[in-house]
Amino acid sequence: MYALDAATGKEVWRCKTGDDAEIHNHVGIQAWPAVADGSVFFGCRDSNVYAVDAKTGKQKWFYSTKGSWVNNSAAVYDGKVYFGISIPGLLHAVPRPARRCLLSIPSSPCSPRSPFRMECCIPARSTES
Repeated sequence: MYALDAATGKEVWRCKTGDDAEIHNHVGIQAWPAVADGSVFFGCRDSNVYAVDAKTGKQKWFYSTKGSWVNNSAAVYDGKVYFGISIPGLLHAVPRPARRCLLSIPSSPCSPRSPFRMECCIPARSTES
């Protein structure tokens, strides 16, 4: 992750994310960061969500999903950072700074436990006997 000066386009800071020593392809940032209260929040395919200082790029904290990619944009609301993980497709919420997960729910609209469930995902039932 890096920040550019809006007027000059020059790099202001750069923040390195983790490495994947096992498979060597679970790295990289795939989504827009969220910016709130002087911090930049973003997820990475290294299975972490990061908070860095918006002015310096210095890491404030990170939260590990213990193996699931964070490959979508984070959202910040009411003192929490919300983000989704790739497998098993859960929506998480962590406080700022992250010490523990406060919420972990299925994010797929087709999951029977999802609060985002959509009628189009319910399998059709046959009326034939």
